[in-house]
Amino acid sequence: MRSLEKLAVGVGAAGAAALTYSAGYEVRAFRLRDATIPCLPPNQPDVRVLHLSDIHLTPTQHKKQQWLKDLAKLEPDLVVNTGDNLSHPESVSPLMAALDGLRHVPTVFVFGSNDYWGPVMKNPARYLFAQGAKAAARTAPAVA
Repeated sequence: MRSLEKLAVGVGAAGAAALTYSAGYEVRAFRLRDATIPCLPPNQPDVRVLHLSDIHLTPTQHKKQQWLKDLAKLEPDLVVNTGDNLSHPESVSPLMAALDGLRHVPTVFVFGSNDYWGPVMKNPARYLFAQGAKAAARTAPAVA
């Protein structure tokens, strides 16, 4: 096999592996990480903060919805949600139901791009070409 053909096979195999990883594992790998940050004065009670980010919920992700419901058992003092909660137009009701147990907790929220606009399939190779990079920059949200 010539080196160009080997390169094409290698790139194709790497792309297939990345797609398999992202579709087969990453979308189902919800994680809860626990960290203790000693930043309060001595003898002050602990503050439990739950940070949610990049949920990317679709209506059919029932395991993820149950996992989100179970987060209320952590009894946080504050919820920080940094957006990208939705990945489908019909996800709002399932998301609200999944987070219902946290509604009584004080919350701060920052919208992510998926909370403003529905996800759109894009060719990631568009960034490799000058015209595609310019178009991507034009469609990016303005930061206030």
